[in-house]
Amino acid sequence: SAKMFSPTEYVALDLDFHRAIVNAAHNPLFPLVLDPFMTLMRESRRLGASVDGAPQRTIHAHMNILECIKRRDPDAARNAMKEHCNLVAGFIEKGSSQSAHPPKAATTKRSQRSARQKNAQ
Repeated sequence: SAKMFSPTEYVALDLDFHRAIVNAAHNPLFPLVLDPFMTLMRESRRLGASVDGAPQRTIHAHMNILECIKRRDPDAARNAMKEHCNLVAGFIEKGSSQSAHPPKAATTKRSQRSARQKNAQ
């Protein structure tokens, strides 16, 4: 069973996983490119981690990516990483909207209906 982490601990471990992959590539340019983005990544991960089920699904995706790397299957690893990026992008978007606008069921339904009407025109 997966251990439950505090949001701060979860974000730190998430970034450690990404750093470990970068370091395992043994490409000296990767850390130079990644390091400036760490602050942004920390904030985006914090937002994404606030979405229900996101940490568990992210850990599962990381395990899948790691297994692909251990099998030395670059195509599978690339596909697993693309899926993971899409998943995380959705978590970040949802987390951003939740933090900017606390959920209000009536308002959400009204705005969805309004958006559908605009799209239909």
